[in-house]
Amino acid sequence: MLAGITEASSLRQYHLASVRLRSAVCAQALLQRGCGVAVGEKFPSGLDVVMVGKIGFDQVGARAERWLEEVRRLKNHGTCVVIDYTDHHLSQGGALGRFYRDLFQMADALVVPSQAMRTLVQCLFPGKIEVIAEPLEVPITPWASRIPSGLTRALWFGHGTNLPYLIEFLLDWDKRYPDIFVDLYSNREALQALARQNVQLPPGVRVDASVWSLAAVQKAAKSADVCLLPAGLSDPRKSGASANRLLTALALGLPVAADLLPAYCEFQDYFVDIRSSDLAEFLSDPLAQGNRVKLAQDRVLSAFARESIEEHWYSFLQQINSDSEN
Repeated sequence: MLAGITEASSLRQYHLASVRLRSAVCAQALLQRGCGVAVGEKFPSGLDVVMVGKIGFDQVGARAERWLEEVRRLKNHGTCVVIDYTDHHLSQGGALGRFYRDLFQMADALVVPSQAMRTLVQCLFPGKIEVIAEPLEVPITPWASRIPSGLTRALWFGHGTNLPYLIEFLLDWDKRYPDIFVDLYSNREALQALARQNVQLPPGVRVDASVWSLAAVQKAAKSADVCLLPAGLSDPRKSGASANRLLTALALGLPVAADLLPAYCEFQDYFVDIRSSDLAEFLSDPLAQGNRVKLAQDRVLSAFARESIEEHWYSFLQQINSDSEN
């Protein structure tokens, strides 16, 4: 169940990673194994499992009522209800918080993107909670020493909900840091909103903003020195976020400076804390960070291959469906 999407074939191109790397991966796993998959907001009775994904931010109140009614109807007809819970909306009030509180009452199981999110919701949901990571969507590019150009070039990519954290970080640029050029990739609506704000960045900080596409990010990574991933540490909605952007940056062969989100902490050996005193040296000498990237690529990234994540989704849903029948 997703807002604004009616074809499984369109999931993989969607701009939200939680759709592209979760719903799409789940659907592909089922389709490859001969299972039927329907995508949309309304379904026929008799489904084995309904997985509730992104409800969207527009007209949440009205859509929430329709979705809750549809989930209730399906559950009354014997359908197992699974929620893919990727942002901690229960930490706040409002329409989204109310929607998820009501939805949790009907759920048979939750899927979450990180152990951090599991910890956050296990006191709110007594049923099964499965941690399923997001797969890498880029091939692993071995770290390669780049010839210094005299200007540090950074890559940033992410959905518009993460963009304010980057702008806040750049506005507070320390004079000790070298001049920097940031290639920024996000969804079109976020870039339009940023343009309307007419943000005045400090001297020495330049940004080129472009609409996100996987190909564009991969191309930009080839000329980047580093990847910067400041995050919303004080935003409870992001407290259970996955490590996908961090792992993607490392797969692209880039040294990374990032905030210590809970899901990032297990990979702390492979990036620099963006709030630490080490950041100045990181920016001035990115070449010295190559070993972190190489170690991550050797030790960590193979666990996030798409095939293994697809198998995880299939096994989980098969088990959930089996449990509901017994």
